[in-house]
Amino acid sequence: MVDEQNPYPEEVRFNGLRLAEFDSVFSAIVPLEDLNKTACAHHALKALEAALKNRDLGFDAAELEQIAKGFIPRGYLWHFDANVLGNVALVRKELLLGVKHTKGYKLWEKFLQTQN
Repeated sequence: MVDEQNPYPEEVRFNGLRLAEFDSVFSAIVPLEDLNKTACAHHALKALEAALKNRDLGFDAAELEQIAKGFIPRGYLWHFDANVLGNVALVRKELLLGVKHTKGYKLWEKFLQTQN
């Protein structure tokens, strides 16, 4: 399903539940025991660093340096995927900010509250 307000129909799709599916450079499942955005981003960044040891994800030298220093590369943001509990994806900033979508982190919080 394509959203009429989606300026990036090739990179962002909406599934039958109207949840956004963003093209990402990298994604990782993060632990949710102590759910907070900083901890999730930290785990995702560590997973990204580990993945880069074995494969080229297309980052340039400046972006690789930012990752090595513990920062997400300029022009990217972490996306808390509403479709998969615990999935954090590295998405181009203009996609994430340019497409109105359900925030996955809030859904994760609600789901985890029902489990306690």
